[in-house]
Amino acid sequence: MKKPELLSPAGSFDAAISAVKGGADAVYLGLKNFSARKSAQNFSKEELLKLISFTRPLKKKIFVTLNTVIGEHEFEEALNTAAFLDEMEIDAVILQDFGFASALKNLFPRLTLHASTQMAVHNIEGAEFLKKNGFKRAVLSRELTLKKIKEIKVALPGFEIEVFVHGAMCYSFSGLCLASGIMLGRSGNRGECAQVCRNFYEMDGEKRFCFSCSDLALKETVLALEKEGVDSFKIEGRMKSPAFVYHTTALYRSIIDKKCHLENCMKSTLSFSRKKTEGFIHSPSGEEMISNLYPGHRGICIGTCNRIEKEKFLIKTNEKISVRDGILFFKNNNESESFNCSVQEITKINGKKVSVADKGEEVFIKTTVMPSKGDKIYLTSSNIVSVSTKTEQNIKPWKKELNLSVSLNGSDLNIDTESFKYHLPVNWERSDNNPGFTAKFLEILSSSGQFFYKAGKVDFDRTCENIFIPPSILKKARSSFYQSYTEHIEKKNTGKIKNYLSGSF
Repeated sequence: MKKPELLSPAGSFDAAISAVKGGADAVYLGLKNFSARKSAQNFSKEELLKLISFTRPLKKKIFVTLNTVIGEHEFEEALNTAAFLDEMEIDAVILQDFGFASALKNLFPRLTLHASTQMAVHNIEGAEFLKKNGFKRAVLSRELTLKKIKEIKVALPGFEIEVFVHGAMCYSFSGLCLASGIMLGRSGNRGECAQVCRNFYEMDGEKRFCFSCSDLALKETVLALEKEGVDSFKIEGRMKSPAFVYHTTALYRSIIDKKCHLENCMKSTLSFSRKKTEGFIHSPSGEEMISNLYPGHRGICIGTCNRIEKEKFLIKTNEKISVRDGILFFKNNNESESFNCSVQEITKINGKKVSVADKGEEVFIKTTVMPSKGDKIYLTSSNIVSVSTKTEQNIKPWKKELNLSVSLNGSDLNIDTESFKYHLPVNWERSDNNPGFTAKFLEILSSSGQFFYKAGKVDFDRTCENIFIPPSILKKARSSFYQSYTEHIEKKNTGKIKNYLSGSF
């Protein structure tokens, strides 16, 4: 049985690197516009090209989210973005807007289309409609049971199914929440959700978190999903830290590979965690989905405040804890009153100050705010989950390789691709004693500076044998060729898009 793809979130360049290091087969990310996670750091075009350089040699895929509702005034800009992704041979684009998808199918048929969970695909008919309209994959609604997922997969062999297995849940049905837009003018379908469901509300005279969902965690169910033929397991979290991405990816990588995952589970929880739920996977009611508990990151419980003494509290910690680690507690265990602070000092029972307390040790901890006796203490950040990606920051942007043919015709130097012909008048000399022209020009063509392209396979015509052209002229020819080719591609795509929008495509 083919192993399912493990797909991880990349809200930033560092998170993408962390995902790959954690064992992801693919990452999904947004550019600066048209992403349903507008508040994530997201990617510039140059950062995307650097990431391609990192992932392609490792045979890892990149899916780019263009999954917002796209307005008429920005349709052309969105199509230009898609043109860039098509030219860069991106592995797939994730879409919400059906009109936009139709345009991409016509204009850029090479692009692989995935239907975002924002499309609310929740039955066989919806998935079948997507397949007939050129989509390769559907990211299913989170509201489906294991039985329903199986039915869709059985009904549509060859059509890829992607399922969320971990991360935040939406109170509303996938892709159909309007609350943030109505209440604050920040539409979730435009990537600006304010997560009003996480707020504290008063209902029936009682204040509580009425609409906050627990986080999805299907670590006990992924192997059953694999058995039913799910093609891709997706982790939510483009707003999360690189540490969360790394450890959560490593968690599900371990489960898929049937290895011990206890340490990865602990570190994932420490990186970010709310109360966990299996959502709708075993019950269509989703009865355990809503949590009245504190909706933010609570990490892992490391013990209880046993007493207060001289502006320090005593705890027997069940996890290793260090100075500068972050902790959380709720005053009198009231989850409406949360306090986040850092460990300033750790003192042993004998009065000796230390920088680290080991698991099972009883110590005094000093912080800026004191808990009450009996309050549970949670560890929310620790250097044991930190990840480093600094060594990858100097990656050079990926460049598309062009197969070129080089020849001389009279005084013209010709550089041709399959779809583009270029020539430049040059002064050349016959040089029977200097046969190195082809090697020198190949070296020059392979370095293309700021352009998206570089030479791949280069065929030199017999007219290029035993000639000499000064390197300065060859460098000028190289720059002029790549500039002309770039303008050719841009003009070609601009023309197609203009014709499409005017109805004459």
